Amino acid sequence: MTEGKTETAQEMLRTLPGDDVRQIMWRFADRFDIQMLVQSTRAVARGPVARLVADGGRNTHEWTPEKNDLLRVFDEAGLTAAFLDPEFGGFLIGPKNLPAGLRTCLGGCRGLHVQSGQQPGPRPHP
Repeated sequence: MTEGKTETAQEMLRTLPGDDVRQIMWRFADRFDIQMLVQSTRAVARGPVARLVADGGRNTHEWTPEKNDLLRVFDEAGLTAAFLDPEFGGFLIGPKNLPAGLRTCLGGCRGLHVQSGQQPGPRPHP
């Protein structure tokens, strides 16, 4: 250590914030509909998507029956209808940017981006 300099140890964040803190930080603590979307997205990502990934589903770009089954799971969880207005079968009222970001971040897989029955596959290079 050089003269005149002192080193101070800063304590780092030991754990990530919980849902209660995230809801306040991202300003959706009063939005029950968005909280339910977050729960549904996590359940799908940690359940069927995690099982598919563990079984090697990310190792191929081929559209498989297992990947196709995820579309049904997304529909049952309400993820594919999350961006529709209520009069068209959706359940979120108002702007959909925050729910879109949460769904994408929490989902953690390309399959959660599937809309209207589109099948994900390799993207063409520009």
